[in-house]
Amino acid sequence: MAQEDRLKKQIDQLARVLARVLAKAMGAKSAQEITESIKEADKELEENYSFKLSLFNIDSMEFASLLDGIPCEQITTIADIYYEYALKCKNKQEQYPLFEKSLALYEKVNQLSKTYSVERQEKINEIKKQLS
Repeated sequence: MAQEDRLKKQIDQLARVLARVLAKAMGAKSAQEITESIKEADKELEENYSFKLSLFNIDSMEFASLLDGIPCEQITTIADIYYEYALKCKNKQEQYPLFEKSLALYEKVNQLSKTYSVERQEKINEIKKQLS
């Protein structure tokens, strides 16, 4: 029971960190502001979870597999961060890997989740359009 409480506490902490990053990303006026908020979150996430949001240089599917065991809500929040970041980027070269990662995460949530999300599906469709 103590192990489950500890795990729940860590998941709740992760959710709070991700929520802060997402809030900053959605309010950011530039990709640079998002980059700064991701750097701040990376520091906290690495200290507590040995995980970084800025894992940009790895394959999207490999990236999605790093999140095995994390609840769908948190994976969706991470996907939302990458999606918002991609929307703020000025050129396609910067956007492409971010959209790929967010797409891989949204699709992972679709596989894991027991509920269908119209909003998530709309984002998947939009990302696929951006990538084509």
